[in-house]
Amino acid sequence: MTCAEVTDSGALSLAAALAHADCTALTKLSTLGLDCNCIHGNGLSALATAMDLGAAPALRSLFVDTPSYEPLRASCDHRGVELSSW
Repeated sequence: MTCAEVTDSGALSLAAALAHADCTALTKLSTLGLDCNCIHGNGLSALATAMDLGAAPALRSLFVDTPSYEPLRASCDHRGVELSSW
């Protein structure tokens, strides 16, 4: 698989941006499609941590290539966010 899109480092940056509640556009984000990218353990863990900290409070749907990744699954389940892949 060739990665030409978001990788773990990009997911780490995105998670940090999502954690800043003062960014109005990100607080209104309801759907985030990150599947068809190369995000693995480190990136998925960063997204899970951001979610646990209350990032993207309006998020209702998150799409990733590995929706079975347990830390992210638990964070999404806790917040009532649908986690799947396209």
